[in-house]
Amino acid sequence: MATLKNTKPSNPGQVDAYMKSLKHPLADVVHALRRNILKTDAKIGEEIKWNAPTFFYSFHGSNTPPLCGVRKRL
Repeated sequence: MATLKNTKPSNPGQVDAYMKSLKHPLADVVHALRRNILKTDAKIGEEIKWNAPTFFYSFHGSNTPPLCGVRKRL
C-alpha cells in the first residue's frame, strides 16, 4: 500500500472571513450549504480557491485510510 501523505490543513478562518463579507442575494443558501457540507464528515476541509469556498477531504495522521488519492475535491 502506498504511503499516504498529509495534505495542508483546512483553513476555516479564511472561509469565515470570506463568508462574513459575502454580499449576494443567495448568501443564506451558501451559508446553509457550507454547514451541511462540513457536518457530513469530520475529514472535510475548506479553503478559498478562485474567490469561492472550496471543500476537500483532508488526511492528517497515520490512521486515516486512503480514499482514492491524497486529496479529493467534492
